[in-house]
Amino acid sequence: MTRKKKPDAAGSDPEKKTAPVGKPIKKPRKKGRKAAAAKETADKLRADPSLVPGGDDAAAREKILADAAALLEAEDKAKSDADERNPVLPSIRTNPLGCAVILKARFFTKNGLPQVVYYCQNWYCYYEELWALRMDDDMDGFVHNRLSLCRTVDSEGDLQDFVVSRANVSEVMYHISDISKVPSHIEAPFFHLRPKPEAMDASGKMVTLGQITDMLTGEQWSNQEVFMPNGADWRFNAKAKEPKLWHKFLGQLFGDRRDELDLLQEWFGYVLSGDTWAQKGLILIGPKRAGKGVTGRVLKSLLGKSMVTSPALRAIGDRFGLEDAVDKRLCLMNDARLSNRQDIMAVIENLLRIIAGDPVNIDRKNKPALSAHELKMRVMLISNSMPQFSDDSDAITSRFLILKLSESFYGREDTKLADKLEKELPGIALWAIEGYKRLMKRGRFEEPKSSKDARDEWYTENNPVAEFLEDCCVVARGQKVTMPELASAYETWRESRKLNAMPNHVLSRKIAAMLGAQIKRFSGDGKSGRRLEGLGLKKNQAF
Repeated sequence: MTRKKKPDAAGSDPEKKTAPVGKPIKKPRKKGRKAAAAKETADKLRADPSLVPGGDDAAAREKILADAAALLEAEDKAKSDADERNPVLPSIRTNPLGCAVILKARFFTKNGLPQVVYYCQNWYCYYEELWALRMDDDMDGFVHNRLSLCRTVDSEGDLQDFVVSRANVSEVMYHISDISKVPSHIEAPFFHLRPKPEAMDASGKMVTLGQITDMLTGEQWSNQEVFMPNGADWRFNAKAKEPKLWHKFLGQLFGDRRDELDLLQEWFGYVLSGDTWAQKGLILIGPKRAGKGVTGRVLKSLLGKSMVTSPALRAIGDRFGLEDAVDKRLCLMNDARLSNRQDIMAVIENLLRIIAGDPVNIDRKNKPALSAHELKMRVMLISNSMPQFSDDSDAITSRFLILKLSESFYGREDTKLADKLEKELPGIALWAIEGYKRLMKRGRFEEPKSSKDARDEWYTENNPVAEFLEDCCVVARGQKVTMPELASAYETWRESRKLNAMPNHVLSRKIAAMLGAQIKRFSGDGKSGRRLEGLGLKKNQAF
């Protein structure tokens, strides 16, 4: 059985490049003697019909003219086919830009549309109906292989194989990048075929095979004309069937907890849309084999694997931890463990910036850093237990919505369920669009009570000082306490829970960060020490 050839990664058609790399290129013949003679005869006959054998026989004359035209057409086609397979480039020494223009037009253009874009010092190729990132080495190989198919004219006017040297490949690569470059200040997505690239509002736009779809209006654009990196490898269908297996799966996870199911539906739509205005992340928590992984995998497939980055939580705080986040729409993390204090501070700082949509500086290996780059990415954590952040305020915990799964299907799980659900992706997309429309109409996420309770519990677990205030203190106008009294009460409380000791000044700073304007701090008189107003100790405390 003959295997069907596929287009290569640059989007061009391998059937057009029949000359094997590394073998001599068969050069097209110059016009044959027969064709030249036929042309000469035809010209004479047009000038003097009496030269036609048989006198003024018009039929004979037309036959000779037709034969001459057929020979000329065949010769021109042979030459055209040879130029199509093995284009003739100008001298690389005198006209390297011309070489790049011809090479791009011949091998990196399809149906009149360019298949390659150079943006933010990265190469992108339109391949299998999506714009995908290509490494420098990939493009180097593409250009090298195409140049090996080309010819050039020497000083004597003869056709010769193009010399594919390291220097020549680099020179052509430089000029292709220059004529394919889009300025970095233009944010993707943008219409890259217009005289000047024109930005497109990415909000509410879903990217699937060959299409960009507005999730609110249903309007569609070709994603070959609109440059938007990455996307889903399934095709959108506005009349897709209802995803019955997906609904059955969700029913097993949430039962009759409709508010939690609605939150998940709206979250799927929010992530699929590319929006970041809500400035929220999601934590999906539960025991092993509770459906967390399947849910995450379906969302990843719905969005497109190329649209998702999945680092370990601690990697978010590393120097190059955000490099893979460029052009992604979802940061999906299954590892919620942190090793030390340094990890925690760096992770919290970057998570807050990402979720809030603030610009971040992104260091890239062997490339200049991206300064003040705004990541259009949402954050989702999947874990068996809540991540342990040590945050004096509720800045990080307030950014997350929380869904808790309670039932484990360990020992009776369907290991092929995720694969089965991927067949329903077009229908699941319609389900997510329904949630997105509801979210946009309301203008905010409607958080279930279970999520609020889980977040309050998480905040207390992450912050022992907050737990101490809840157990031992009263926050109210008219309450007073000195720092020595407060520190003594905290010391007794933390010993009962076997927690690490905390210096008095750190305790005071943390309490001030949490309570803010609810309390006032006053200097002491030298005997009683500093006192706090608006905060007091509960009576009859039992530790």
